[in-house]
Amino acid sequence: MSAARRPVGPVRSGASGPLRQLVRLALLAALVLASVSLPGTDADRRGPFAASAAPAAAATAAPPAARKAAPGKVQRSWGVDGRVMAVRIKGDLVIVGGEFKNAIAPGGRRRPARNLAVFRLSNGRFVAGAVPGTDGVVRALETRGRWLWVGGYFERVGARPRTGLAKIDLDTGRVATDFDAGLDHGVQALALGNGGLIVGGRMTRVGGVAQSWLTRLAPASGNRDERFDPRLNGPVFALGVDTATRRVWVGGAFERVQGKARDSIVALDLDSGRTRGRQLARTGGDVLSLQVASKGRRIVLADNFNVLCSWSVRTGQRQWRVPAGGDVQAVRVHKNLAYFGVHGGYGGRSRAKLLAADLGTGRVLSWRPAVPDFWGIYALDVSPRGLVAGGRITRVAGVPARGWVRFVR
Repeated sequence: MSAARRPVGPVRSGASGPLRQLVRLALLAALVLASVSLPGTDADRRGPFAASAAPAAAATAAPPAARKAAPGKVQRSWGVDGRVMAVRIKGDLVIVGGEFKNAIAPGGRRRPARNLAVFRLSNGRFVAGAVPGTDGVVRALETRGRWLWVGGYFERVGARPRTGLAKIDLDTGRVATDFDAGLDHGVQALALGNGGLIVGGRMTRVGGVAQSWLTRLAPASGNRDERFDPRLNGPVFALGVDTATRRVWVGGAFERVQGKARDSIVALDLDSGRTRGRQLARTGGDVLSLQVASKGRRIVLADNFNVLCSWSVRTGQRQWRVPAGGDVQAVRVHKNLAYFGVHGGYGGRSRAKLLAADLGTGRVLSWRPAVPDFWGIYALDVSPRGLVAGGRITRVAGVPARGWVRFVR
């Protein structure tokens, strides 16, 4: 239960009769007003990198376990008229991608935003004109500096023909004309590392050359790195770069890598794409999301066998396991917590679809904002400023949340 929704306790002011009642009513009104912050209904016209005021602090203290896990207060925002499959926090910007046609203000006013949109983390407002739309679903986002790479199942971005992958200048909102990877199919995962852009998905050709499921590109041009030769036998859904060991962890629906059995997870050299170092002694479902954590000593995996689990990189053995009531579709680690999203609930509670686990023990904490929509959470991102979750959602913790929700510290 969030701080703003806890019952109001007895007033211990020494007042009595009507005066005590008035004090009680005043406290209740203050809590109600503090519980939801409503953004303005006009699109933000100050430009993507303008500063915004910080949100107000919570009025009352949360229980210790919930306070430890809570990434901030749930805030009402602009939304979208469809599902959100990818989210990325960049400073005060929230970039969302998925399958939708419009951004929608809390009052119902619509602005065109086709499958890709930008909002403010601090106030939830839509940033009009920040990015072009796409003609298909967006599944992956990656950023560095002023650049945004967008992956998905599309053929055009704005007016430019781009299959599966495009690069956008966030300063101008325009598609980079000098970046074109020449893919033949969709992208589901992106990661920058060691000077390259790692791209995973369902493509079978890159720049006119046969290369399936996983490739490494030059971030500036999209040219294929010919040295990178991973040779997987199935699609890639998740990537995580370990800068300490110069490896990339790859998750998906494959069974073999370079001719050897690898059950949906493998660690590859960032430059060559060859298998390198300790691998995980794992059998299980397709890996849908992953995070490199604890300075590269731990890998946290989310899979379609309804499991979130942590693995030791040093030993290759599992450290803990959390079973859920449906696919664990997203995971993001911040400090000592693993935030994760599911679609079938947790612990027999169908609305427990957004959760947090202690990174060291796997213990699921009491912070569980209610998500009544069946399909739940598809995407997560977290920063020191707060947490953003996307999915096929309409309400979170009693607050309207169309497609995505923000928790702001």
